[in-house]
Amino acid sequence: MKINLSELADIKLGYSFREAIASEENGDIGVVTAKNINENAIELNSVTKIQNRQFKSDHFLSNGDIVINTRLNFKAGIYFCRNNNKTIVSSPLMVIKIKDKNSLLPEYLNIHLNSSAIQRQLNIMADTGVVPFIGLSQIKNLNIVIPSIERQRKIIQFDNLAKKEEEISNKIMILKNKIYSKVINDLIYE
Repeated sequence: MKINLSELADIKLGYSFREAIASEENGDIGVVTAKNINENAIELNSVTKIQNRQFKSDHFLSNGDIVINTRLNFKAGIYFCRNNNKTIVSSPLMVIKIKDKNSLLPEYLNIHLNSSAIQRQLNIMADTGVVPFIGLSQIKNLNIVIPSIERQRKIIQFDNLAKKEEEISNKIMILKNKIYSKVINDLIYE
């Protein structure tokens, strides 16, 4: 079944700062920018920390919220935080807050948004200029395939296994290169 994303989630633009975001001493609010979205996740270790500016409660991310980049590369990342750190998103990123997590799992939606089919759709819909850009209405009108919860879980499990396999393959490649270099050096300087 395909449904418009706006029927499944509340979507809004990130907070618009009036000046460049600079890290502040004793900052207690994390600010997610495009550089923090990495491989379907949000790198919380590298967010800029600022002091509270009386942000509204709806500006703060909650576990399971998805952040999507609206410029150049339209990758999405999912927010999970084990502690109660307050984190907001800067524009031009958008935040997708799923309305019913019992019918749509955040992990599945994140995988779907990063799929080649949706990425192709976003690239076609993008306003082209110096930097391709996706607007709020375009994101809201995305048609999302919603399989059963059981199938969503299987897709998430498969995605996790594929990522683990890629990680292991990369480690094997590094070890092979080290062995190759050692053998070559041993043969040369024998």
